[in-house]
Amino acid sequence: MQKIMLDKSKLKKAVSLIFQSKTVLLTTHTRPDGDACGSMAVLAQILKAFGKQVSLLTLSEVPEWYQFLLKDEKVIGLADIDIAPDLIIIVDTNSASQLPKFDEYLKQYKGRSESV
Repeated sequence: MQKIMLDKSKLKKAVSLIFQSKTVLLTTHTRPDGDACGSMAVLAQILKAFGKQVSLLTLSEVPEWYQFLLKDEKVIGLADIDIAPDLIIIVDTNSASQLPKFDEYLKQYKGRSESV
């Protein structure tokens, strides 16, 4: 079995950012798949359990066969962002090229920016 190395300082920083925030915007790559939708749905439920206001942003339409994962969530498009989040969390994404047009929103974002 392969051992996974975990950077504890980055984990602590991520947890600290989450606990300091009140409003959170979750997003993922364009053309979301099951991993992306499932990650957003589970993380949204965890954040709500900690009293966070959570919005889920999809950069393209969620395929019908994954929509059940997000049925209990507020899902918005880029033009519908109605919060000024304290924190933006991007899941299941490894490149900015997977976030078309979201880079323009990030350039205007006034909140704290951290990469962990």
